[in-house]
Amino acid sequence: MRTGIWPSVSEASPRARAPADLRANASAAAAAVLFGASVVAVRVAVYVNLNPVVAALLGVVLLGERRSGLFLLGFAAVVARVLLVNWPGRRT
Repeated sequence: MRTGIWPSVSEASPRARAPADLRANASAAAAAVLFGASVVAVRVAVYVNLNPVVAALLGVVLLGERRSGLFLLGFAAVVARVLLVNWPGRRT
């Protein structure tokens, strides 16, 4: 009588099942770590939008480049968006 999803594994001896059990446990552990890390990576990913702004500001400070009013408007928009995304919401 065959039982389980993988009959060849469930019918095997305990010694033969050990590598399959190890792979299953390792896969479950990897999935848990990746899922847990995805929450952190999503929060931090918003700050990637600040890279061009920081580069432009460093150009002004270090290289003496000039920036227009349109740059300042774009800078304010990017900073406002990052703050809006990360602003703590109301808890109900």
